Amino acid sequence: MSLFQRILVACAAFTGLASGAQAAPFNFLDDFSPQTGSWSVSNTSTGAAGILGQLDGGSATLSLSAPGAGNATLSFDLLGFGSVDAYNCCTDIFSLSVNGNALFRAAFSMGGGGTEQIDLNTAGATVTGTGTMSRHISMSILLQSGTNSLVFDYGQMQGLNDESWGLDNVSVSARDLVAPDNTVPEPSTIGLVGAAIVAFGMRARRTGAKR
Repeated sequence: MSLFQRILVACAAFTGLASGAQAAPFNFLDDFSPQTGSWSVSNTSTGAAGILGQLDGGSATLSLSAPGAGNATLSFDLLGFGSVDAYNCCTDIFSLSVNGNALFRAAFSMGGGGTEQIDLNTAGATVTGTGTMSRHISMSILLQSGTNSLVFDYGQMQGLNDESWGLDNVSVSARDLVAPDNTVPEPSTIGLVGAAIVAFGMRARRTGAKR
């Protein structure tokens, strides 16, 4: 193979490295029997079997590692115990944020009465279920490659003897997260690409001189 041919092959390889990102599906599920995700909670939990909770208000944070970036679907069961209020004298507000971006905020009547209301919904969330105990919530979120922080928060509640909350069946799924291309070309390849630029320039000059 001539030097010129080697240079052309190196250029092709360099181009391939620059566009080598791969897409792959991603699926995460935690039904807490046993717990499989990396969670941290800010307030007291009774450690009920098969769920995350019961929690005395506060937040539960899921640290989720994703192999790439892209759109995903988050779904979960939001659980209420005791007298979780919607909008009335003692309103309880649930909120969700992903990587610091507030996506959802609402008040649900799960034993405490009041008027249910969704105050923030930038992720196209759908909510199913009525009455006491639970709501199933599903929405679109944007994952980043690497660690993602999903914060489920119920703020200040009135104590475990009165009301509390929890989570179950937390699922995150995506058809094709795009992984970053971290391939770094070898120095010899970079040198050949540089030589290619010089060679093409000299060849163009010679061609112009002959004309």
